[in-house]
Amino acid sequence: MQKILMAMLDQMLELIYVVDIETYELLYINSAGREKYRIGDRKGAKCYKLLQGLDEPCPFCVNDSLTFDSVYSWEFTNKILCRHFLLKNRFVYWNGRKARIQIATDITERESEHSELKNIQEDELIVKHCIGLPYEMGTLSKAMDDVLKRTGGYFGADRAYFFQASGDKLFMTSEWCVPQLTPEERFREMDISRFAQWRALFETKEYIVIEDMEQMKELDQALHQSLRQRGVRNLVIMPLERDGRLVGVGWVENPSAEKIGSIVPLLVSLRYFQLSAMHRIEYEAFLVKLSFEDSLTGIRNRNCYLQDIVKFRGAKNIGIVYVNINNMKGINDAFGHAYGDKMLTECARRFEKTFSSGFFYRIGGDEFVVICRDVAKAQFEQEIHSFKAQCAASTNFHVAVGYQWAERADDIQHLLHTAEAWMYEDKKQHYCKSLSSDRYRHYNDDLVELGALKKSLKEGRFIVYLQPKVSFADRSVSGAEALVRYQAEDGTVIAPVQFLPVLEDAKIISILDIFILDFICAKLSEWIKAGRQIVPISVNFSRYTLAEQDFLAQLKAVFGKYRIDKKWVIIEITESVKGIEGMDFTSLIDSIRDAGFAISIDDFGVGYANLSLFGSTNFDELKVDKSLVDNIVANKKTQMVIAFIMDICRRMDIRVVAEGVETEEQFGILKRNGCEQAQGYLFSRPIPIQEYEERFLAFR
Repeated sequence: MQKILMAMLDQMLELIYVVDIETYELLYINSAGREKYRIGDRKGAKCYKLLQGLDEPCPFCVNDSLTFDSVYSWEFTNKILCRHFLLKNRFVYWNGRKARIQIATDITERESEHSELKNIQEDELIVKHCIGLPYEMGTLSKAMDDVLKRTGGYFGADRAYFFQASGDKLFMTSEWCVPQLTPEERFREMDISRFAQWRALFETKEYIVIEDMEQMKELDQALHQSLRQRGVRNLVIMPLERDGRLVGVGWVENPSAEKIGSIVPLLVSLRYFQLSAMHRIEYEAFLVKLSFEDSLTGIRNRNCYLQDIVKFRGAKNIGIVYVNINNMKGINDAFGHAYGDKMLTECARRFEKTFSSGFFYRIGGDEFVVICRDVAKAQFEQEIHSFKAQCAASTNFHVAVGYQWAERADDIQHLLHTAEAWMYEDKKQHYCKSLSSDRYRHYNDDLVELGALKKSLKEGRFIVYLQPKVSFADRSVSGAEALVRYQAEDGTVIAPVQFLPVLEDAKIISILDIFILDFICAKLSEWIKAGRQIVPISVNFSRYTLAEQDFLAQLKAVFGKYRIDKKWVIIEITESVKGIEGMDFTSLIDSIRDAGFAISIDDFGVGYANLSLFGSTNFDELKVDKSLVDNIVANKKTQMVIAFIMDICRRMDIRVVAEGVETEEQFGILKRNGCEQAQGYLFSRPIPIQEYEERFLAFR
C-alpha cells in the first residue's frame, strides 16, 4: 500500500515530502522535489539542512500548528530555490512513525503578477493624486512641492527637485528631501546649454536613468565628481518639453533599487499631465493679466483700478491725477490708429518717468488716472508741472489734466471726482483755444447750458449717422449703429469727441442720448410703414444717462410713443458704467433686459474689460473693440484672445460684433474664429441717414 501511495505522489507536479516530527529526518521526497532540488533519494537527511540550507530546525517551522484532522496552509519564499510556494501541511503516520507531510505549489508567477498589479495600482494612485494637485492648489510651485514629496517618498529617494526654464537657465522652483537631510543650497540653477550638452551623451533623450554613478565617470568627469560629492549614487532625470522647447526638468536622486526599474513609466505619465497643468496655469495667468493689465500700454487697467481704489482709502499725503488725451478721434483719423496707439503708450511712459510714487491706470480709451501715495504736496505739484510741460512740447499730442492733493484720503471718491472735474475744465479750455471758429468757441461755452442744448437740438444741429454692421456669412447688412455729429452754422461737421465730453461734464448728456433714441425709433416706425427691410440698430448711452433714476421709464416712454417692437433697438453700453459710484451694473442690465430690450456690451478689449463679466452679467451682444482687431493679423496672442472670447460667447449664445474691421485679412481671421458681425471702414464709414436709406434699405 505504501509503494502504491509513493508511486502516486511521484506522478504529481507539486513538491511533496514527509518529515519525522521528532528527528526532522526526511522520510520521503517525491520525484518533482528531487528534480527541483537536484538531489537523489536523501532519505534520513535533516529537512532544514537539505531543503532550507540551515544548520538547525527552522525558526518558522509550523509543527506546533498541525493536527491529524485538518490542513494548515501558508505561503513561504524558499531562498535556495528562489521561488514562492503555497504550502499545505498536516500530521500523518508514515511506516508507523508520526510525521508531517507537506505539499508545496509553486505560485511565484502568480505572486509576481500580484505584486506587479499592486505596484501598478500604487503607481496609478500616485499619478491620480499628483495630476489633481495643480488644479486644487492653483499654482505650479505649491503643487510641485506636494508632487515631489509623494513621488520621492514612494520611490524611497533621498531628494527630488523640479527646475523651471526661464531665459537661458533652469531654476530650482521646488525641492523635497528626506527629514535627515537639509535642503541643497549649492544646486539652485544650471545653464540650459550645459544641460543640453549633458543630455546629448545619453541615447534616450526622453528620460535619463543612471543606476550606478560610476558610469558617469567616463561620460562627464566634472559632473560625476559634483554628484558624488553630494552623495548621489543613482539618478533619474525627466525633461519636460513643449513644441521642442525645454520648459522644465524633474530630478530624483537615489531612488531605491526595488523601485528604480519602475520609476520611468510613472514619471512619463506624470510628465504628460504636468505639461498640461503648466500650460493651463500659464494660460490662466495670461487671462488674469488680460483682466488686470492694459494690453496696449502695459499699465493697470480699469478693472484693476476699481479693485485697487478701496486700498487707498485713508492713505496719507495722497495725490490724484486725472488725464484725458484731447481729440483722440481726430488723432486717429488724421494720423492712423497705429499713431494713436503710440500716443497712448507714450502717455503711459511719461507717467512712469514723472511720478515717482504713482500707481498708473488706463480707465478708458483715452483716459488715465495716476494715484500717488506718501508724496509731499510740493513734490506732487512739481511732478504735475513736469508732466504738463512734457505734453505741451509735443505738436500733435495734447492732454487735459486735473489733479487734487490731500493730507488724508478719507473720501477717495470725492478726490477722484474733483480731479476729474478739473480735467474736464482743462479740456473745455483746450477746445476753446484750439478751435479756429469764434462761432464754435461761443457754442462750446454755451453748450453746458441746458437751454442752449435744447435750442441746438430744435434747430437740427445734431445729426444722426448710421454705420452698418455686416454678416460674416454673406456680407449682407445685418444691423447698424447710431452715431451723432454736430453741424455748425457754416456747415462744418464736428466730431463727437469735441462736444460729448462737455455735455458729460455738465451732466446733461442724457438729453442728447434720449434725442438720438427718439430719432431712431421714429425712423424705424417710418421705414416699417413704408415697407422697408429694416435691421436692428444699436443706440449708445452715456454712463451718466444710465445712472439717472428714471432711465428705464424714459426708454419705455419712447417705445410707447412709436409702438415698435423692442427687438429693433439694441441698448449699447460700456462696462465702464461700473465705475459710477452707487450704480449696480448687473441689476441695471437685468432691469433693462427684463423690460424686453437687448443689451450690447461695447468696447470689450479696450484694456479694462473684465472676464468675470461673463459669469456675473446677462447680455445679448459683445462688441470687440477696434484696439484688439487692429493687432489681430500680426499678433498671435491677440488671435488667441479673440478665439477664447469667441468660444465663450458661442457657448453662452452671445452674438459677437467686431469693430474697426478695415482689411480683408482681419475679416478672414475673425470669420475663421466664428465672429458673426463686422463693423468698420472695410464696408462703410458712418453715413447720413439719407445715404444709408439709399444704399442699404431695400423695399420688401
